[in-house]
Parts: sequence; C-alpha cells; structure tokens
Amino acid sequence: MTRPWKTFLALVVLASLAVVSGFGYTQYCSSASTRFFGVVVDPWAGWDAWTQEAGFAPSTPARFEHWSQKRTLDSHFAEARRKGLRSYFVTWEPWDPAPYGASVEEQSELQPDWSATTIVAGNHDEYIRVFARSVKFSQLKVFIRFAHEMNGNWYPWSNDSSRYVEAWRHVHQIFEKEGVENVFFVFAPNLNLYEDQDAWKEGVEKYWPGSDYVDYVGATVIWRNDELSAADFSQLSTRVQWLRERFNRPFIFAEVNTFKKAAPDFFSFLGDYVEANLWIEGVVLSQTPSRSDERLDWSALNDAETLIKLTRINDYLSPPTLCRLL
Repeated sequence: MTRPWKTFLALVVLASLAVVSGFGYTQYCSSASTRFFGVVVDPWAGWDAWTQEAGFAPSTPARFEHWSQKRTLDSHFAEARRKGLRSYFVTWEPWDPAPYGASVEEQSELQPDWSATTIVAGNHDEYIRVFARSVKFSQLKVFIRFAHEMNGNWYPWSNDSSRYVEAWRHVHQIFEKEGVENVFFVFAPNLNLYEDQDAWKEGVEKYWPGSDYVDYVGATVIWRNDELSAADFSQLSTRVQWLRERFNRPFIFAEVNTFKKAAPDFFSFLGDYVEANLWIEGVVLSQTPSRSDERLDWSALNDAETLIKLTRINDYLSPPTLCRLL
C-alpha cells in the first residue's frame, strides 16, 4: 500500500528536480520509465517545437543516420542529456542515401563503397569504432536499428542475406571490443503485409544475425491505406506476435506511420495493443518526409484526434506514476 508521506516526498523531490534542472515534470517522468515513446523529428528545434505543441514530451529522440556522413552524434547526445532525457534511438544506415523521389530500383542499387562486403573486410572499422566510443560515453541508453527493413527490396543491404549477417556480427563485435555496455541492437524487418505469411517468415529468418547479436526485435509498421479495420490490425499484430515469439526478444515498434486519413484508427488500435501487451518495450513515430509516398508526410500536430491517441500511447509506455515512490 502506498504511504501518504512517501507519495508527498516523491512529489516534492520531483518538483525540486524540475526547478533545479530546468525541465518540466512531464518530461522528467517520461524519461524515468524503461519503456519508451520516441519521435523522429528534425532535432533539436523540431523536437522542441513538436513537444511543446503536442503538450507532452516523448522520452526518446529518434533519428536516421547514414554512414556516408562519417560523424558521431556527440552533440545530439549532449543535448539529450541537457534536456533530461535518458535514451536515444538511431536508425543506422550503411549507405549514401539515394535522393528523395528515386525509384525503388535506383534506391536499391548496390553501393560498393558501403556494401556488406566492405564492412566485413574492415574498410569501415575506424568509423564504427569512433561511433561506438561516442555511444559508450553518451551516458544514454542508445538503441541502434542497424540496416533496417532488410527483408524488403528497396535498400542495397538487402541483396545478400548471408553477407548481411556477417556484416551485422562484425559491427556488433567492434562495439563489444570497445566495451560499449549501453548500446542495444534492434533487428527490425518490415512486416510486408503484401507478402504471403510463409514467404515473409522465410524472408525474415534468413537475415537473423543470431541471439548473441540482437537485444531487441522490432518492426517497421507503415499502413498504406486510407482505411484500417480491426481485421487489418489483427493481421498486422499476428506478424508482430510471431517476431516476438520466434526470436525471443523484447519487441519495439521501431518505425510507425500511416496515411493521414487512417491515422486516428491506426493509433487507436495501436494504443489498445500496447496497453494489452506489456512485452512491447517501445514505439517510434516517424514525423519526417517519406522516401516512398507523400501521403505519409503529415504532422500529428495538425490532427487533434490523432494527437489524443498518441498522448495515450505515450502515457502507457511512460506513465507519470512510475516516477513516484510506491
């Protein structure tokens, strides 16, 4: 049973932290949970504007980072710490991105400078080591979704599954040698709802790096339709459940989005699903321009009904009550 004096003391401590640290109660409480809600927006001005207008602070900034930039995220990690956040989600892409508007064929063309073969050969070891050290000293819990959606046909790293596995293990081993204990690798295929279930499962399994090299299983969940029924979401959730059970790892919705018209229904169903399944560790909402379809380019800030659904998901994943002493 909760003791009144403990609850009162906890609230006093939280209020004091908010005053001393310069960040609000909501943001502090969001960062206190091990589960998380993340948003991909342009940091940091975009993050500040988004969270202020949304009326709640997600616990985890998220971004796409491609290897051709050859940089660390030190400044981003530092800003996350300054804001009182505790985690960061990185989609780490081994390529030089094709321009927006490129066809699937153009985007999926093999890039010799960034191929799995060059990763395994050690051509990028110095960059990987420097990035690993940046993560190590970030003082954050850093999720790395490496070479995502590998079971599709729209990224160059999908062309050779055996090489993909070798490259994943090579990268992971460098982080291990650098003693990085605060990194968590996320294996995140696409749900490919257009694909037969058995073919989809086979396509995912051939890219699996092995249990010793993966901390979380995730999935990209993009709904490309103006309508969404309970039966549609049931089909989607069946594949999510299989991923969790097949690979025996905590699960993250590593990138979610939908056509705007379906957004209220999509995030309502997702909220119910997150509430009912405590094994879901996180949800990452994409609010950046899509490479594939402009109908995915919309802001939740301009959709009051959807924003209410997102607030609900955030509260499930990082409720303020977790900040109190019970």
